[in-house]
Amino acid sequence: MADVDERQGERVSKNGGEKPPRKRGLFRELVRRRVLPVAIAYSVSAWVVVEISSVVLPAFNAPDWALQGIILLALAGFFVAVIVAWIFDITPGGIVKTDEVDAAREREAEKARHLATERRQLTVVHVHMKWLAGAGSDHDAETVRDALEALTADISEAIESAQGHVVSAGAQQLTACFGYPAALEYDAQHAARAALASAAAIRAFNDKALVDGSPRVETGLGLDTGTAVIERKGEDFRIIGSLAERTAWLAGLAGDAAIVVSNDSQALLDGYFSLEPLDEPVSAPGSPVSTAYRLVGEDDRRSRLDARGSLTTLIGRKPELAMLEQRWAQACDGQGQVVIIAGESGVGKSRLAHELKRQVADENDGLIAEFVCYADYQNSVLHPVSDYLRRQIGSSAGAADTAGQVAALERRLAAAGLSLPDAMPLMLDLLGLEPDERYPAPQLAPSLQKSKTLEQ
Repeated sequence: MADVDERQGERVSKNGGEKPPRKRGLFRELVRRRVLPVAIAYSVSAWVVVEISSVVLPAFNAPDWALQGIILLALAGFFVAVIVAWIFDITPGGIVKTDEVDAAREREAEKARHLATERRQLTVVHVHMKWLAGAGSDHDAETVRDALEALTADISEAIESAQGHVVSAGAQQLTACFGYPAALEYDAQHAARAALASAAAIRAFNDKALVDGSPRVETGLGLDTGTAVIERKGEDFRIIGSLAERTAWLAGLAGDAAIVVSNDSQALLDGYFSLEPLDEPVSAPGSPVSTAYRLVGEDDRRSRLDARGSLTTLIGRKPELAMLEQRWAQACDGQGQVVIIAGESGVGKSRLAHELKRQVADENDGLIAEFVCYADYQNSVLHPVSDYLRRQIGSSAGAADTAGQVAALERRLAAAGLSLPDAMPLMLDLLGLEPDERYPAPQLAPSLQKSKTLEQ
Protein backbone atom coordinates (compact mmCIF):
# COMPACT_ATOMS: atom_id res chain seq x y z
CA MET A 1 0.00 0.00 0.00
CA ALA A 2 1.37 3.42 -0.93
CA ASP A 3 2.16 5.84 1.90
CA VAL A 4 -0.18 8.79 1.89
CA ASP A 5 0.72 12.34 2.97
CA GLU A 6 -2.34 14.42 3.88
CA ARG A 7 -1.27 17.91 2.69
CA GLN A 8 -3.65 20.85 2.20
CA GLY A 9 -6.67 18.60 1.87
CA GLU A 10 -5.12 16.50 -0.96
CA ARG A 11 -4.21 12.83 -0.90
CA VAL A 12 -0.83 12.38 -2.57
CA SER A 13 0.72 8.98 -3.16
CA LYS A 14 4.38 8.37 -2.44
CA ASN A 15 5.28 8.13 -6.13
CA GLY A 16 3.80 11.58 -6.78
CA GLY A 17 0.48 10.45 -8.30
CA GLU A 18 -2.67 11.93 -6.85
CA LYS A 19 -5.20 9.46 -5.55
CA PRO A 20 -8.81 10.04 -6.47
CA PRO A 21 -10.91 11.24 -3.56
CA ARG A 22 -12.80 8.57 -1.64
CA LYS A 23 -16.37 8.14 -2.84
CA ARG A 24 -19.06 9.43 -0.53
CA GLY A 25 -21.71 7.10 0.87
CA LEU A 26 -25.32 7.36 -0.34
CA PHE A 27 -26.56 8.88 2.90
CA ARG A 28 -23.80 11.53 2.93
CA GLU A 29 -24.55 12.36 -0.69
CA LEU A 30 -28.27 12.73 0.07
CA VAL A 31 -27.44 15.12 2.89
CA ARG A 32 -24.93 17.10 0.78
CA ARG A 33 -27.46 17.56 -2.03
CA ARG A 34 -30.17 18.47 0.51
CA VAL A 35 -32.42 15.67 -0.68
CA LEU A 36 -33.37 14.50 2.81
CA PRO A 37 -34.64 17.92 3.99
CA VAL A 38 -36.68 18.27 0.79
CA ALA A 39 -38.13 14.76 1.16
CA ILE A 40 -39.09 15.35 4.79
CA ALA A 41 -40.62 18.75 4.07
CA TYR A 42 -42.57 17.36 1.10
CA SER A 43 -43.84 14.37 3.08
CA VAL A 44 -45.12 16.56 5.90
CA SER A 45 -46.80 18.95 3.45
CA ALA A 46 -48.41 16.09 1.48
CA TRP A 47 -49.72 14.49 4.70
CA VAL A 48 -51.29 17.80 5.76
CA VAL A 49 -52.95 18.18 2.33
CA VAL A 50 -54.32 14.61 2.42
CA GLU A 51 -55.69 15.07 5.96
CA ILE A 52 -57.39 18.32 5.05
CA SER A 53 -58.81 16.77 1.86
CA SER A 54 -60.22 13.80 3.83
CA VAL A 55 -62.25 16.27 5.91
CA VAL A 56 -63.22 18.82 3.27
CA LEU A 57 -64.10 16.60 0.26
CA PRO A 58 -67.01 14.68 1.96
CA ALA A 59 -68.53 18.03 2.95
CA PHE A 60 -68.85 18.86 -0.77
CA ASN A 61 -70.13 15.33 -1.64
CA ALA A 62 -66.97 14.67 -3.72
CA PRO A 63 -66.68 11.16 -5.15
CA ASP A 64 -64.32 8.66 -3.46
CA TRP A 65 -61.85 8.68 -6.34
CA ALA A 66 -61.11 12.40 -5.70
CA LEU A 67 -59.28 11.65 -2.45
CA GLN A 68 -57.56 8.68 -4.07
CA GLY A 69 -56.38 10.91 -6.91
CA ILE A 70 -54.91 13.45 -4.47
CA ILE A 71 -53.00 10.66 -2.68
CA LEU A 72 -51.64 9.32 -5.99
CA LEU A 73 -50.56 12.82 -7.08
CA ALA A 74 -48.82 13.32 -3.74
CA LEU A 75 -46.92 10.04 -4.16
CA ALA A 76 -45.88 10.91 -7.72
CA GLY A 77 -44.88 14.39 -6.66
CA PHE A 78 -42.63 12.91 -3.97
CA PHE A 79 -40.43 11.22 -6.55
CA VAL A 80 -40.37 14.35 -8.70
CA ALA A 81 -39.34 16.48 -5.71
CA VAL A 82 -36.55 14.06 -4.78
CA ILE A 83 -35.19 14.00 -8.35
CA VAL A 84 -35.33 17.79 -8.66
CA ALA A 85 -33.61 18.18 -5.27
CA TRP A 86 -30.85 15.79 -6.43
CA ILE A 87 -30.18 17.69 -9.67
CA PHE A 88 -30.84 21.32 -8.71
CA ASP A 89 -30.16 23.64 -5.81
CA ILE A 90 -31.75 26.93 -4.74
CA THR A 91 -29.23 29.79 -4.41
CA PRO A 92 -29.54 33.58 -3.99
CA GLY A 93 -28.91 33.78 -7.74
CA GLY A 94 -31.80 31.42 -8.58
CA ILE A 95 -32.19 27.70 -9.26
CA VAL A 96 -28.97 26.13 -10.62
CA LYS A 97 -27.54 22.65 -11.00
CA THR A 98 -25.97 21.19 -7.87
CA ASP A 99 -22.73 20.46 -9.73
CA GLU A 100 -22.41 24.14 -10.63
CA VAL A 101 -22.97 25.09 -6.99
CA ASP A 102 -20.25 22.63 -5.92
CA ALA A 103 -17.85 24.11 -8.48
CA ALA A 104 -18.60 27.65 -7.27
CA ARG A 105 -18.07 26.61 -3.65
CA GLU A 106 -14.76 24.96 -4.59
CA ARG A 107 -13.62 28.13 -6.36
CA GLU A 108 -14.50 30.20 -3.30
CA ALA A 109 -12.64 27.78 -1.03
CA GLU A 110 -9.58 27.87 -3.34
CA LYS A 111 -9.70 31.67 -3.38
CA ALA A 112 -9.85 31.73 0.43
CA ARG A 113 -6.82 29.41 0.61
CA HIS A 114 -4.85 31.72 -1.70
CA LEU A 115 -5.88 34.77 0.33
CA ALA A 116 -4.59 33.06 3.47
CA THR A 117 -1.12 32.58 1.95
CA GLU A 118 1.06 34.91 -0.07
CA ARG A 119 4.65 35.04 -1.27
CA ARG A 120 6.70 37.97 0.02
CA GLN A 121 10.26 39.28 0.07
CA LEU A 122 11.35 39.26 3.71
CA THR A 123 14.37 39.91 5.88
CA VAL A 124 14.35 37.58 8.88
CA VAL A 125 16.24 37.95 12.15
CA HIS A 126 16.68 34.90 14.36
CA VAL A 127 18.01 35.02 17.93
CA HIS A 128 19.25 31.78 19.45
CA MET A 129 19.66 31.72 23.23
CA LYS A 130 21.02 29.17 25.69
CA TRP A 131 22.08 29.37 29.30
CA LEU A 132 25.81 29.27 29.87
CA ALA A 133 27.11 26.13 31.54
CA GLY A 134 26.43 26.47 35.23
CA ALA A 135 24.90 29.91 34.82
CA GLY A 136 21.56 28.91 36.23
CA SER A 137 22.71 26.18 38.59
CA ASP A 138 22.38 28.40 41.65
CA HIS A 139 19.00 29.80 40.64
CA ASP A 140 15.56 28.28 40.79
CA ALA A 141 13.46 27.77 37.69
CA GLU A 142 11.32 30.82 38.43
CA THR A 143 14.35 33.13 38.56
CA VAL A 144 15.67 31.76 35.29
CA ARG A 145 12.25 32.13 33.66
CA ASP A 146 11.85 35.72 34.82
CA ALA A 147 15.32 36.63 33.58
CA LEU A 148 14.63 35.06 30.21
CA GLU A 149 11.29 36.83 29.88
CA ALA A 150 12.97 40.16 30.66
CA LEU A 151 15.63 39.57 28.00
CA THR A 152 13.02 38.48 25.44
CA ALA A 153 11.01 41.62 26.18
CA ASP A 154 14.09 43.80 25.61
CA ILE A 155 14.84 42.09 22.29
CA SER A 156 11.20 42.34 21.19
CA GLU A 157 11.19 46.05 22.00
CA ALA A 158 14.34 46.59 19.94
CA ILE A 159 12.78 44.77 16.99
CA GLU A 160 9.44 46.56 17.16
CA SER A 161 11.19 49.93 17.51
CA ALA A 162 12.89 49.19 14.17
CA GLN A 163 9.47 48.47 12.58
CA GLY A 164 9.86 44.72 12.73
CA HIS A 165 7.35 42.07 13.77
CA VAL A 166 8.05 39.24 16.23
CA VAL A 167 6.77 36.05 14.60
CA SER A 168 7.58 33.61 17.40
CA ALA A 169 9.32 33.73 20.76
CA GLY A 170 10.17 30.68 22.84
CA ALA A 171 12.43 29.64 25.68
CA GLN A 172 15.52 29.42 23.45
CA GLN A 173 14.73 31.31 20.27
CA LEU A 174 13.05 34.38 18.84
CA THR A 175 12.21 34.96 15.18
CA ALA A 176 11.24 38.32 13.68
CA CYS A 177 10.59 39.47 10.15
CA PHE A 178 10.79 42.74 8.26
CA GLY A 179 8.68 43.22 5.14
CA TYR A 180 5.35 41.92 6.42
CA PRO A 181 2.59 42.93 7.06
CA ALA A 182 3.89 46.20 5.55
CA ALA A 183 6.81 46.22 3.11
CA LEU A 184 9.14 49.21 3.52
CA GLU A 185 11.92 50.45 1.28
CA TYR A 186 14.74 49.84 3.75
CA ASP A 187 13.56 46.65 5.46
CA ALA A 188 17.01 45.05 5.36
CA GLN A 189 18.57 48.10 7.03
CA HIS A 190 15.83 48.15 9.67
CA ALA A 191 16.52 44.47 10.36
CA ALA A 192 20.27 45.12 10.71
CA ARG A 193 19.65 47.96 13.17
CA ALA A 194 17.27 45.75 15.14
CA ALA A 195 19.89 42.98 15.26
CA LEU A 196 22.55 45.42 16.50
CA ALA A 197 20.19 46.83 19.13
CA SER A 198 19.26 43.29 20.22
CA ALA A 199 22.94 42.35 20.54
CA ALA A 200 23.52 45.48 22.65
CA ALA A 201 20.57 44.51 24.88
CA ILE A 202 22.03 41.01 25.30
CA ARG A 203 25.46 42.38 26.25
CA ALA A 204 23.88 44.77 28.76
CA PHE A 205 21.86 41.85 30.18
CA ASN A 206 24.99 39.73 30.67
CA ASP A 207 26.98 42.65 32.12
CA LYS A 208 24.26 43.19 34.69
CA ALA A 209 24.16 39.46 35.41
CA LEU A 210 27.87 39.49 36.24
CA VAL A 211 27.29 42.21 38.82
CA ASP A 212 24.21 40.88 40.59
CA GLY A 213 24.86 37.16 40.06
CA SER A 214 21.75 36.52 37.98
CA PRO A 215 21.68 33.94 35.14
CA ARG A 216 23.63 34.72 31.95
CA VAL A 217 22.94 33.58 28.41
CA GLU A 218 24.96 32.80 25.32
CA THR A 219 23.35 34.03 22.12
CA GLY A 220 23.85 34.09 18.39
CA LEU A 221 21.95 36.15 15.83
CA GLY A 222 21.34 35.39 12.16
CA LEU A 223 20.02 37.68 9.41
CA ASP A 224 18.92 36.59 5.94
CA THR A 225 16.88 38.02 3.07
CA GLY A 226 14.83 36.06 0.57
CA THR A 227 11.42 34.97 -0.61
CA ALA A 228 9.07 33.09 1.69
CA VAL A 229 5.41 32.15 1.89
CA ILE A 230 3.37 33.84 4.61
CA GLU A 231 0.48 31.85 6.03
CA ARG A 232 -2.03 33.98 7.89
CA LYS A 233 -4.44 32.80 10.57
CA GLY A 234 -6.45 35.70 11.91
CA GLU A 235 -4.07 38.32 13.28
CA ASP A 236 -1.17 35.83 13.50
CA PHE A 237 1.01 34.47 10.73
CA ARG A 238 3.94 32.13 10.22
CA ILE A 239 6.77 31.88 7.70
CA ILE A 240 6.80 28.82 5.44
CA GLY A 241 9.90 27.83 3.52
CA SER A 242 13.64 27.56 3.94
CA LEU A 243 14.28 31.25 4.73
CA ALA A 244 13.55 30.94 8.46
CA GLU A 245 15.56 27.71 8.65
CA ARG A 246 18.58 29.31 6.96
CA THR A 247 18.41 32.28 9.33
CA ALA A 248 18.34 29.98 12.36
CA TRP A 249 21.30 28.08 10.89
CA LEU A 250 23.25 31.36 10.51
CA ALA A 251 22.50 32.19 14.15
CA GLY A 252 24.11 28.89 15.10
CA LEU A 253 27.35 30.03 13.41
CA ALA A 254 27.53 33.24 15.43
CA GLY A 255 29.49 33.60 18.62
CA ASP A 256 28.22 35.21 21.79
CA ALA A 257 26.01 38.19 20.84
CA ALA A 258 27.53 38.16 17.34
CA ILE A 259 25.47 38.63 14.18
CA VAL A 260 26.03 36.56 11.03
CA VAL A 261 24.58 37.91 7.78
CA SER A 262 23.91 35.96 4.59
CA ASN A 263 25.38 36.89 1.22
CA ASP A 264 21.95 38.07 0.00
CA SER A 265 21.54 40.45 2.93
CA GLN A 266 25.12 41.68 2.58
CA ALA A 267 24.32 42.96 -0.92
CA LEU A 268 21.59 45.17 0.59
CA LEU A 269 23.62 46.34 3.60
CA ASP A 270 27.04 46.90 2.06
CA GLY A 271 28.09 50.53 2.34
CA TYR A 272 25.58 51.29 5.08
CA PHE A 273 27.01 48.86 7.66
CA SER A 274 30.42 47.47 8.57
CA LEU A 275 30.59 43.82 7.51
CA GLU A 276 33.47 41.38 7.88
CA PRO A 277 33.54 38.11 5.87
CA LEU A 278 33.83 34.91 7.88
CA ASP A 279 37.07 33.01 7.59
CA GLU A 280 35.61 30.23 5.45
CA PRO A 281 32.69 29.98 2.97
CA VAL A 282 29.56 28.38 4.36
CA SER A 283 26.73 26.34 2.92
CA ALA A 284 23.33 26.38 4.54
CA PRO A 285 21.22 23.22 4.18
CA GLY A 286 19.80 23.15 0.67
CA SER A 287 21.78 26.23 -0.44
CA PRO A 288 24.97 26.62 -2.50
CA VAL A 289 28.28 27.52 -0.90
CA SER A 290 28.55 31.27 -0.32
CA THR A 291 30.27 33.83 1.86
CA ALA A 292 28.68 34.82 5.15
CA TYR A 293 29.52 38.03 6.98
CA ARG A 294 29.73 39.27 10.53
CA LEU A 295 27.76 42.45 11.16
CA VAL A 296 30.00 44.79 13.16
CA GLY A 297 28.19 48.13 13.23
CA GLU A 298 26.53 50.90 11.27
CA ASP A 299 28.46 53.33 9.07
CA ASP A 300 27.77 57.06 8.96
CA ARG A 301 26.22 56.91 5.51
CA ARG A 302 22.66 57.86 4.76
CA SER A 303 22.36 57.75 0.96
CA ARG A 304 22.91 55.13 -1.72
CA LEU A 305 25.49 57.41 -3.35
CA ASP A 306 27.61 57.45 -0.18
CA ALA A 307 27.27 53.69 0.06
CA ARG A 308 28.38 53.07 -3.52
CA GLY A 309 31.74 54.78 -3.05
CA SER A 310 33.14 55.39 -6.55
CA LEU A 311 30.75 57.00 -9.04
CA THR A 312 30.83 57.71 -12.75
CA THR A 313 31.71 61.16 -14.00
CA LEU A 314 28.86 63.68 -13.75
CA ILE A 315 27.83 64.62 -17.29
CA GLY A 316 25.42 67.32 -18.51
CA ARG A 317 24.95 69.04 -15.16
CA LYS A 318 27.66 71.73 -15.28
CA PRO A 319 25.22 74.74 -15.25
CA GLU A 320 23.30 73.37 -12.28
CA LEU A 321 26.46 72.45 -10.38
CA ALA A 322 27.97 75.89 -11.09
CA MET A 323 24.84 77.53 -9.70
CA LEU A 324 25.12 75.48 -6.49
CA GLU A 325 28.79 76.38 -6.15
CA GLN A 326 27.93 80.05 -6.57
CA ARG A 327 25.29 79.85 -3.84
CA TRP A 328 27.81 78.14 -1.56
CA ALA A 329 30.34 80.90 -2.17
CA GLN A 330 27.70 83.50 -1.29
CA ALA A 331 26.91 81.63 1.92
CA CYS A 332 30.61 81.62 2.81
CA ASP A 333 30.59 85.41 2.36
CA GLY A 334 27.83 85.76 4.93
CA GLN A 335 24.84 85.81 2.57
CA GLY A 336 22.68 82.92 3.73
CA GLN A 337 21.24 80.81 0.93
CA VAL A 338 18.52 78.17 0.60
CA VAL A 339 18.43 76.08 -2.58
CA ILE A 340 15.67 73.60 -3.44
CA ILE A 341 16.51 71.00 -6.10
CA ALA A 342 13.25 69.82 -7.65
CA GLY A 343 12.56 67.38 -10.46
CA GLU A 344 11.10 64.04 -11.38
CA SER A 345 12.43 60.83 -9.91
CA GLY A 346 15.72 59.72 -11.46
CA VAL A 347 16.85 63.01 -13.01
CA GLY A 348 19.85 63.34 -10.66
CA LYS A 349 18.78 65.52 -7.73
CA SER A 350 20.65 63.44 -5.17
CA ARG A 351 23.75 63.30 -7.38
CA LEU A 352 23.89 67.10 -7.62
CA ALA A 353 23.66 67.49 -3.86
CA HIS A 354 26.26 64.74 -3.43
CA GLU A 355 28.71 66.50 -5.75
CA LEU A 356 28.36 69.78 -3.85
CA LYS A 357 28.80 67.96 -0.53
CA ARG A 358 31.93 66.21 -1.85
CA GLN A 359 33.48 69.50 -2.97
CA VAL A 360 32.70 71.21 0.34
CA ALA A 361 34.23 68.27 2.22
CA ASP A 362 37.38 68.48 0.03
CA GLU A 363 37.72 72.20 0.71
CA ASN A 364 37.23 71.54 4.44
CA ASP A 365 35.75 74.98 5.05
CA GLY A 366 32.17 74.14 5.94
CA LEU A 367 30.05 72.08 8.32
CA ILE A 368 27.92 69.49 6.58
CA ALA A 369 24.75 68.71 8.49
CA GLU A 370 22.86 66.07 6.54
CA PHE A 371 19.20 65.49 7.41
CA VAL A 372 17.54 62.64 5.53
CA CYS A 373 13.82 61.90 5.23
CA TYR A 374 12.58 58.35 4.73
CA ALA A 375 9.15 57.30 3.59
CA ASP A 376 9.24 54.68 6.35
CA TYR A 377 9.14 57.49 8.96
CA GLN A 378 6.62 59.80 7.28
CA ASN A 379 4.55 59.93 10.47
CA SER A 380 7.54 61.03 12.61
CA VAL A 381 8.17 64.67 11.77
CA LEU A 382 11.30 64.93 13.96
CA HIS A 383 12.96 61.72 12.78
CA PRO A 384 15.48 63.54 10.47
CA VAL A 385 16.60 65.62 13.47
CA SER A 386 16.83 62.70 15.90
CA ASP A 387 18.66 60.61 13.28
CA TYR A 388 21.23 63.38 12.75
CA LEU A 389 21.77 63.86 16.48
CA ARG A 390 22.21 60.13 17.06
CA ARG A 391 24.96 60.05 14.45
CA GLN A 392 26.64 63.06 16.01
CA ILE A 393 26.80 61.56 19.50
CA GLY A 394 27.50 57.99 18.40
CA SER A 395 24.10 56.66 19.39
CA SER A 396 23.75 54.26 16.48
CA ALA A 397 22.10 50.87 16.67
CA GLY A 398 24.05 48.59 18.93
CA ALA A 399 25.89 51.34 20.79
CA ALA A 400 26.10 50.58 24.49
CA ASP A 401 28.06 53.56 25.88
CA THR A 402 25.08 55.52 27.15
CA ALA A 403 27.19 57.70 29.45
CA GLY A 404 29.44 58.67 26.55
CA GLN A 405 26.44 59.51 24.40
CA VAL A 406 24.95 61.71 27.12
CA ALA A 407 28.27 63.52 27.54
CA ALA A 408 28.57 64.06 23.78
CA LEU A 409 25.02 65.43 23.69
CA GLU A 410 25.83 67.81 26.55
CA ARG A 411 28.82 69.16 24.64
CA ARG A 412 26.75 69.67 21.50
CA LEU A 413 23.95 71.50 23.27
CA ALA A 414 26.34 73.63 25.33
CA ALA A 415 28.23 74.62 22.16
CA ALA A 416 24.90 75.73 20.68
CA GLY A 417 24.27 78.00 23.71
CA LEU A 418 21.30 76.01 25.05
CA SER A 419 20.44 75.61 28.71
CA LEU A 420 21.27 72.03 29.66
CA PRO A 421 18.64 71.68 32.44
CA ASP A 422 15.95 72.77 29.97
CA ALA A 423 17.18 71.10 26.78
CA MET A 424 18.71 67.81 27.96
CA PRO A 425 15.50 66.13 29.26
CA LEU A 426 13.75 66.91 25.96
CA MET A 427 16.66 65.71 23.83
CA LEU A 428 17.16 62.53 25.85
CA ASP A 429 13.51 61.66 25.32
CA LEU A 430 13.74 62.50 21.60
CA LEU A 431 16.78 60.23 21.15
CA GLY A 432 15.39 57.41 23.29
CA LEU A 433 18.14 57.65 25.92
CA GLU A 434 17.47 56.86 29.56
CA PRO A 435 16.96 59.90 31.84
CA ASP A 436 19.00 60.19 35.04
CA GLU A 437 18.85 62.10 38.30
CA ARG A 438 20.36 65.21 36.69
CA TYR A 439 17.93 65.22 33.77
CA PRO A 440 14.64 63.59 34.80
CA ALA A 441 12.07 62.69 32.18
CA PRO A 442 9.85 65.66 31.26
CA GLN A 443 6.38 65.53 32.80
CA LEU A 444 4.56 67.44 30.06
CA ALA A 445 1.56 66.90 27.86
CA PRO A 446 2.61 65.45 24.46
CA SER A 447 1.62 68.60 22.54
CA LEU A 448 3.49 70.89 24.97
CA GLN A 449 6.57 68.64 24.96
CA LYS A 450 6.63 68.66 21.16
CA SER A 451 6.34 72.43 21.12
CA LYS A 452 9.21 72.87 23.60
CA THR A 453 11.37 70.40 21.66
CA LEU A 454 10.89 72.43 18.48
CA GLU A 455 11.92 75.57 20.36
CA GLN A 456 15.32 74.13 21.32
